[in-house]
Amino acid sequence: MTYIYGDIIIIQNIIINYTILWLTAYFSKFKTNKVKIILASFTGACYAILIYFPLLNFLNNLSMKLCLSVLMIFIVFTPFKIKVFLKSLAIFYLISFIFGGIGFALICMTNTRGIVSKGIFHLYDFPLGLFFLTCILGFFIIKYSWDLIRKKGLNKSIITVLNIFIDGNQVEILTLFDTANFLYEPISKLPVIIVEYDFVKEILPLDIKKVFIDNLERDFNLISEIIKESEWLQRFRIIPFSSIGEQNGLLIGFKTDRITYFYKKEKKEIDNVIMAIYKNHLSEDGEYNALIHPEVLNYNL
Repeated sequence: MTYIYGDIIIIQNIIINYTILWLTAYFSKFKTNKVKIILASFTGACYAILIYFPLLNFLNNLSMKLCLSVLMIFIVFTPFKIKVFLKSLAIFYLISFIFGGIGFALICMTNTRGIVSKGIFHLYDFPLGLFFLTCILGFFIIKYSWDLIRKKGLNKSIITVLNIFIDGNQVEILTLFDTANFLYEPISKLPVIIVEYDFVKEILPLDIKKVFIDNLERDFNLISEIIKESEWLQRFRIIPFSSIGEQNGLLIGFKTDRITYFYKKEKKEIDNVIMAIYKNHLSEDGEYNALIHPEVLNYNL
């Protein structure tokens, strides 16, 4: 007789559910926290136990499994918009199917023993090596495919109005969604938008403006001394970049309070985007004066 132990089922399901839900949050860019992910993971693990109770056999129906997915997504993301809910649910299923396919393929190739019960595949033991290999392969397959889909889905010719808010001040700039701009601030990993100095100088503190007026933006030793006394010390960032003709370049950047822009007739608002300041012109004909990171299209508040 084969025995299935409840504690093992719970532990396995919590680990697997947490991994899938964390990846769903990572790729969807929807805000959540670890407590919500753990709670949803535990909810899914409890379901995996409850279906073995005779009186709760109805939970094994397909409709109940779909309801469980909806509940887990709701717990993690608490979506208030139907578009947010549908996108997060779709990503959750996509990652689940990819992980399930990879995991099952590895199980078959390694002759790992298991049993199917109540529509759930249980391993006789829980090989951590197999689990981590599934996670690694799944992550890179999803990330590679995700990047391809995202880049193809972005329109290089999209130009829209970008509003930048810092310390109660606001500037409005025409910006281009640039598929070649994949700058991130190296410490926080926040996306970076590139803006022309002339269009943001009015909201810069006087000491910061003097750096650009005196063409000192490449003297980072001097900038460091100026920033120490600046009211924008906590906002200050250094952004490394590489481009044609310049390798290992650096840009001065500052963390914004928020930005807003319109995309497909819908207003988007994002907090804590890094603004890198560029002294020259980004467009020869002045058609746009900022380059917005394409990653912001995937951020939702």
